[in-house]
Amino acid sequence: MSIVYSFSHGRQQCVSADRVQSDFLELFCGISQGTKTGRVLFFILRNKIATWHENRADFVYDLSLLTLQRLGSMISKDGMIRRLEADCEEKWLSINRKNSALMRVSFFKEEVPSQSDINVAIVNMKILGVTFNSKMSWMDHVNNSTKKAHIGLRNLVTIRRFGFGHFSLFNFCKLYILSVLEYTCPVWHPGLDKEQQNDLENVKKRAISEIIGPEFKNYDDTLKILGLERLDAMQH
Repeated sequence: MSIVYSFSHGRQQCVSADRVQSDFLELFCGISQGTKTGRVLFFILRNKIATWHENRADFVYDLSLLTLQRLGSMISKDGMIRRLEADCEEKWLSINRKNSALMRVSFFKEEVPSQSDINVAIVNMKILGVTFNSKMSWMDHVNNSTKKAHIGLRNLVTIRRFGFGHFSLFNFCKLYILSVLEYTCPVWHPGLDKEQQNDLENVKKRAISEIIGPEFKNYDDTLKILGLERLDAMQH
């Protein structure tokens, strides 16, 4: 928490107009738009436990909120959102309900009526680069990852035809293919079925074979030589 706290404080920023630059002034809140730690910072600074922090509500561009409700005790309005709106008003901020969406996860066979006043319903959402869906499966995340990795694979095949060596191809593979397939792997890979595991591993295997070329024989042996692991071995 101390590292995250230091990241959001002690920063300086300036503005420029007509080739004239202002002095640097220190910022006391706010996270750069697009920063992946933005949501994490918001939750840490708003945590009720962190009573020692004077300003627990810093501005972030986006927010993902999780609530658990028991059937039969569901509130008529989303009280957490109302409390969040009240807290935001203290910081001169507001929630844009038009850009807000609700993803409901229910394990009941029959549809449970929604008691929230947010009308836009979604079936999946992405949090810090990981796709969750209302069925609590990783199908959407696997599909998104393999689709993005296949784009990198096609580009790898293209640059190999231009005569790039193994070192350059391997670096390209790590940046644009392995980084996609292995992103937060310990979080979601233990929940995959065998078919989903094979879909991901086959993309990685194809990329390695493109790098090695005709000399490629055994996948597991090649991984050891390159200092890599299978995805199912990266769960911990």
